[in-house]
Amino acid sequence: MRQPRSRTGHMAQENDSQAEEFTSANWPKERWPNFSHAEMRCTHTGICRLNPSFMDRLQGLRSLLKTPMLVTSGYRAPSHPVEVSKAHPGTHSEGHAVDIRCGSGDAWRIVTAAGSLGFTGIGVAQSSKGGRFVHLDDIDKAAWSRPAMWSY
Repeated sequence: MRQPRSRTGHMAQENDSQAEEFTSANWPKERWPNFSHAEMRCTHTGICRLNPSFMDRLQGLRSLLKTPMLVTSGYRAPSHPVEVSKAHPGTHSEGHAVDIRCGSGDAWRIVTAAGSLGFTGIGVAQSSKGGRFVHLDDIDKAAWSRPAMWSY
């Protein structure tokens, strides 16, 4: 199932302007100690363009849960094959989303805590080959149909 879109199919411009480009040299390790540039960057281009408030929220979730979170997809450039296959690039390309691989008990804890911390988009996927994944985003509620929860 595709993620919800705004009526125009595009994101609010204010979200674009809030994303910042990070490199391994300027990655704020003290601010986001449980995440690395390597895991958050686009696997297709190597670019890492994230919204700092999203990353602060993600770090808050990690700190609250007190358990590692395996990020399988952070930022995705609009040219990433997953984004190209969509009608419009999604929340990953806006720097507002992450996918996390987890077990069933961790998935429940992540989903319930994420909702309480202001994540507005939550997707859950179950794959016999790759395990369970939780998508989290905090995209602008006015630009997308939020809050929302879906399976994919």
